Amino acid sequence: MFKNMKLAIRLTLGFGLLVAMMVTLGAIALDRIGKINDGIKLVVKDRMPKIETSNNWIDAVNAVARILRNGVISDDPAFIEKEFDRIAGEREKIDKARKSLEESITSKEGKEKLEAVTKLIPAIREGQEKIIGTR
Repeated sequence: MFKNMKLAIRLTLGFGLLVAMMVTLGAIALDRIGKINDGIKLVVKDRMPKIETSNNWIDAVNAVARILRNGVISDDPAFIEKEFDRIAGEREKIDKARKSLEESITSKEGKEKLEAVTKLIPAIREGQEKIIGTR
């Protein structure tokens, strides 16, 4: 079939096939780049802010634990009072982080886990108040 064609026609068909393959490859590449871009947007705009908020919550919880520890091991009443006064600010950070996560979490599983953690807060604070009250 190709033996009977002129050289110019064979070259034109070969070049046309090559161009068609390049266009197809370009379209596939653009589609894949779009999917990668969507994944990056999800991470940057959704997941990272949630991680940052969660880390702020963890930092505030750890700060309260350190404050309580310092209050328990110290003998200086002025220092203890000053340390325990910082707890209110850390609790505000915890409440702010919890509220932010409540607004941003959309998955059912995420909401269930956040609700489970939120239910623990009153019991934890009650225990903290007991420690504060013993000093």
